[in-house]
Amino acid sequence: MKHIKKSLCLILTFVMLLSSVCVAVGAINIDGEEIDHLPQVYVSGFESLSIHFKDDPSKTSVFPVNFDILLNNAKKFNEYTSESLKNLEPDIIYNYLYSAFYDTLGMYALKGDGITNADDRIMCEERVFRHEGNGLYYFEYDSRLSPIDLAEELHEFIKKVQQHSGSERFELVGASYGGTIVMTYLNEHPEMYPYIDSLLLSVPSYGGFSVLGEIYSGDFYVDHDTLTQYAYVGIDNEDLGLLLSVLNKSGFLEKFLELLVLPGVKAIALRAARDLIHDTIGTIPSFWTFVQEEYFYDAMENIYGENYADPDHEYAGLIYKATYYQEQIMQRLDEIYLNVANSGIKMNLICKYGRPPMPISEKGSFMSDGSVDVTDVTLGATASKYGETLPADYEQALYPEYDFISPDRCIDASTGIAPLYTWYVKGLEHTQKNAGFNELINYIVYEDPDVFSSSEFPQFTQAAYDGSLVPVVPVETTETTLMNDFIRLIMRLCKMLLEAITKLFNR
Repeated sequence: MKHIKKSLCLILTFVMLLSSVCVAVGAINIDGEEIDHLPQVYVSGFESLSIHFKDDPSKTSVFPVNFDILLNNAKKFNEYTSESLKNLEPDIIYNYLYSAFYDTLGMYALKGDGITNADDRIMCEERVFRHEGNGLYYFEYDSRLSPIDLAEELHEFIKKVQQHSGSERFELVGASYGGTIVMTYLNEHPEMYPYIDSLLLSVPSYGGFSVLGEIYSGDFYVDHDTLTQYAYVGIDNEDLGLLLSVLNKSGFLEKFLELLVLPGVKAIALRAARDLIHDTIGTIPSFWTFVQEEYFYDAMENIYGENYADPDHEYAGLIYKATYYQEQIMQRLDEIYLNVANSGIKMNLICKYGRPPMPISEKGSFMSDGSVDVTDVTLGATASKYGETLPADYEQALYPEYDFISPDRCIDASTGIAPLYTWYVKGLEHTQKNAGFNELINYIVYEDPDVFSSSEFPQFTQAAYDGSLVPVVPVETTETTLMNDFIRLIMRLCKMLLEAITKLFNR
């Protein structure tokens, strides 16, 4: 398998080197504005149009939901508990979990075709044709829909871009779920390859992520080490991270999760999750694109029953779209990528890393951008676990003539599908951008580089405080002891107590 992977990488690298010769682009006039590059079609991630209520168009809600709204509903524990006690219902936790999330997500559910709104009050605004100037075109879409349907909408949008810009050729960028749509579009419309000058996939989610797959298939696992790291970095709460660190290093956190949380809460939480998924996000095709192959068929059976493949199933339309993406796109990503590259299109990737994933997964310690794993984004790059580095005796796996090891020794890019055209950005979470990141996108799209073309944008960069990207540097990590963390926690608690007393006497 290693030899096959190396052969594929060599073929792809050779093809890309041949196709990386810059094509001179004459000045293009768009709406009276002259630009010296080809138009760019940008397909963003989960950034849907406003969804509004038919009876009150002024009342809008954007999908995916605002996290603050979700938290506010989750805070209604007393309300849900009182209702359960009043009706003598023993499933208090189940009712709480189901109701808190359904209050937020229920309105977005779709019918069995995976297209039509289940809630007749909800409708989407009509799509608009967005030209941002300087030859930049944004493809807007309803992010609940399947990439199968959205690939056809993108096809029609690109035809409009060609007509509006007067240029048959264009640059194509897909970010996050936009990368999923773009890969589906490339698979469905190979006749468009001659018109695509280059393609950039920025942190594409086309490979899914394990957390959703595990929950969909009826399981989850809480990693005590990653839970501590996630508190520090994922939700940026130093106080909670410090508390969990003390509990973790003392061994209490692992035992607490193992003996109390997982046996009791897990069964209830998974039942609530199964019912909630069936009634809300399970009806939304885009969410099924995040369920990886190892979980997909178990997830289908868990959510829709053993007869999920029945053509007369209530959700047959949705199930068909989800299965088509799984089998024709996700399981063939390497093949599609190589087919496109072999056609002469310059294929580029941006991967983020240096953030812990959500800790409710057996893969919870993998290196990620907080959502998707490095290996899934890059179709094969080797990464250390979060908070660790590659082993001291680790040697680069492929292409010894190049240096593809990150300076912090967290990444071996040589095993990815396109190491010469894959850039890594450390420290930014999945949806986060800064000025430097936007500059990197434009540099890759318009300058036709490889990762060694510029010292300003090397293969491995990290986010700086001023909003720029700077080269990654080696970092020495020091593990604190239980006693050190305990002393820091006591000092922090004393400081908080002092602040509370001061506020009380200053009233």
